[in-house]
Amino acid sequence: METTEDGSSPKTVPGDGAVDFAHLSVLSNISLYDQKASLLLAFDSVLVIFCIQSLAATLSPGHGIGTIHLWSEWLALAAAVSFFLSSSFALATVFPRTRGSRDDYLFWGSSAMKLPVEEFIRLARDTSPDSVMRGKWRHVHILGGICRSKGRWFRLGLLTAMFAFLILILVEVERLWPGTLPGMVSLLKGSWPR
Repeated sequence: METTEDGSSPKTVPGDGAVDFAHLSVLSNISLYDQKASLLLAFDSVLVIFCIQSLAATLSPGHGIGTIHLWSEWLALAAAVSFFLSSSFALATVFPRTRGSRDDYLFWGSSAMKLPVEEFIRLARDTSPDSVMRGKWRHVHILGGICRSKGRWFRLGLLTAMFAFLILILVEVERLWPGTLPGMVSLLKGSWPR
């Protein structure tokens, strides 16, 4: 631990610990969203290809399209489109975001980072502790907005993938036991309270 010339601990600007904790917490959540979205993207990509291949095999010449298979073909197409949408949301999650101020020397994309090293150091040293703290909190706020955005995209992707997976299960049920879905629909129509 650093000490001053007289052996005491250096004075810190109030809130240093809190802003550091907030900064690490937000960065950790951003990283987790990116990791989870990458897994979702891989999952979606495989299932988009699976749905398209199974649909192509069903529609191949000589297979014959009957009304029994019509349900599974439309559902396979719906599942493929849904998995594609989910993968788009996952890509939007991991898409890099750069929301910094041009005057904020804490943000890597700011104009201050393009200064020669000595000018940058002078800028950093000449900044008052209060301005540094305000800059840190501003940076945490910017990262918080990025984290919220990633969270929204990830939730959308995950919900869409869950919906698509449910559709895919219905497709496979119809393929294993042809006529099951139309039978279930007629059963629901017949027993639905009016």
